[in-house]
Amino acid sequence: MNVFFIIAIILISVLLLVIITSIVVAEILIHPRRKKYQTDIYKKYETNEFNLETEKGVYINGWFINSPKKTDKCFIYCHGYTCKRDTPPFDLLSEDLINDYNIITFEFRAHGKSGGKISTAGMKELKDLTAVINYAKNVLKQEKICIYGLSMGANVVLRAGENQYVDVVIVDSPFINLEQYLTNNLKVWSHMPSFFTPIILLYFRIRMGKKYENIDALKSISKFEQKPLMLIHAKDDKSISYENSKTIYSLRKNKEITEVWLPDKGGHCRAYKENTLEYRNKVTAFVRKHL
Repeated sequence: MNVFFIIAIILISVLLLVIITSIVVAEILIHPRRKKYQTDIYKKYETNEFNLETEKGVYINGWFINSPKKTDKCFIYCHGYTCKRDTPPFDLLSEDLINDYNIITFEFRAHGKSGGKISTAGMKELKDLTAVINYAKNVLKQEKICIYGLSMGANVVLRAGENQYVDVVIVDSPFINLEQYLTNNLKVWSHMPSFFTPIILLYFRIRMGKKYENIDALKSISKFEQKPLMLIHAKDDKSISYENSKTIYSLRKNKEITEVWLPDKGGHCRAYKENTLEYRNKVTAFVRKHL
């Protein structure tokens, strides 16, 4: 048998193996394992469960937790990729804020009890948060709204900051541009060599039907300059560089209502664990000052 033919067969087989492996990994990534919440806060306070249709056939599930104090101020909690409505530091922040603010927490599409077949890493999740914000304002009659997000949820929160009903924005470990982030960091989540990344990203585009380059938080940040913004990002975050938060802060013109905290320790979305008291005090103080 011709040696060149054998080499060609081997190369084609390797290429097919890489493509098939990439598709399998991509499917796993867009179908994160659903996790059940563990908190029992809904038992301690008057809680209303809700289901909202964010786009045709996609429903998200969440809680509206009533403060013991009658108030029309609301804190909306947005989890990160693969997480759930009570992922820490939800327990700490809800404990600190519940006596003065109503709290909304929910799961993005393809997470927890929410519907949706696939996660889009923040692309379509903006529709989910927008539906929650509109529900809080128009149905629950909340007059002041703070949105808080971690990682993927932080990117979504930044892009929702321009929403007319949002008053305060707080983000922990945000990335700015989705395409750039996935291109440089997909291996963190896929646990695959970098050469798999282009194929996985191509498959994402085919499955989601939209280009990632349009998902850029900087396009929204300039539109809510008059709203208070708090940025939290540990310097030792290996999943999303704290340079993302530094860049956002540097571009904000209204520094008087912009706060950035870059603790040395905390890793990815764990600043609350390494700096618990300071984290709680800073976030709570920011909310109380501006909401």
